[in-house]
Amino acid sequence: MKLEQATRILESNRARMRMSEFTEEIPSQIAAGVNRLGDGTYTYYSIYPVDRVVPYDEFPYSHEWMQATGVAPDRLTVEIKQADADGVHRLYTLGRPGGAGDSAQTEPIQNGDNTYLVLPAEVLTATDAIQIFQHYYETHSVPPGWSLREQPEFSDTTVAEQYGDDAQLPPETTAP
Repeated sequence: MKLEQATRILESNRARMRMSEFTEEIPSQIAAGVNRLGDGTYTYYSIYPVDRVVPYDEFPYSHEWMQATGVAPDRLTVEIKQADADGVHRLYTLGRPGGAGDSAQTEPIQNGDNTYLVLPAEVLTATDAIQIFQHYYETHSVPPGWSLREQPEFSDTTVAEQYGDDAQLPPETTAP
């Protein structure tokens, strides 16, 4: 199916562009972006919604997005920034269904020269990430059953307190 105009933007540390207007191309577009993570060139992959009225060549900042980082095919982590019931945008790291808990154990995820520590349930495969991104593309939500661990230091209110009310940090500055 061809959309009138693409309604999602994909972003990496190498590119920012509209996703395909042809919905049948979206799964392979997502898979290509996720599968090249950690190849020495690509360090993160993100998608976010854009309003249909935004001109095709404009890429406005979005307060809501999903991103992945790590090394494909089996050392990735996925985050989502979304509004809560009060309209505050909060950042969450996704974990495997049933994997939520208060484990003190962490595992490293590489993002270029940076290392992030996540819970074992938050270390995902490329297959996991692709399925999560596809669901997000279709529904603007996380698939049922996945756990969300909030990173309160990246909520809108905390960022505003640290950097000012007009702070608009791009997704790559808040990688896991």
